[in-house]
Amino acid sequence: MNQLRILLHDGSSLVLHEDELFNEIVFVLDDFRNDDDYLTIEKDYGRELVLNKGYIVGINVEEADDD
Repeated sequence: MNQLRILLHDGSSLVLHEDELFNEIVFVLDDFRNDDDYLTIEKDYGRELVLNKGYIVGINVEEADDD
C-alpha cells in the first residue's frame, strides 16, 4: 500500500494513507498540477482536506509502513 507525504513550507509534513483517500493517488497528483490555487483531497469518510498550493513544497508517493 502507498501513502502520500505532503511536504509543507514550515518543514512539517502530512501523511495520508492510500486507504484514507476517496480517489486514487494519481487524481491527487493531477489536481496538484492544475492551475487552481488550492489542492482539494477528498477523504473516504466524506470530508475534504483543502491546502493552499503556495504552502506546499512537494508531494512524495511512498510505500506505507505495515505497522
